[in-house]
Amino acid sequence: MKTFDCMPLCVNIGNKFLGIHGGISPAITSLSDIKKIDRFREPPFSGPMCDLIWADPFGNEEDFMSKQFEANKVRGCSYFYGYHAVSRFLDNTGFLSIIR
Repeated sequence: MKTFDCMPLCVNIGNKFLGIHGGISPAITSLSDIKKIDRFREPPFSGPMCDLIWADPFGNEEDFMSKQFEANKVRGCSYFYGYHAVSRFLDNTGFLSIIR
């Protein structure tokens, strides 16, 4: 198995912060959703695992403040996510912040 296929998707820092390369997913509403992901495989082109690796926050304030999720056509996979999606994720998981 390749090294990348064994690396963690994210890290829980003191039950307060979620360290993550990409971002959140509309398919992930709890930590148990993340724990269910089989990390030991090649990342797919869609779905929760893809989103944890490749999702991005919206690039402008207007979209970030007004939209939850939108297909990320720039990357060709995953989503852009906004403030309300982040707030809902933080409320559901109890984290204070996401660190990218």
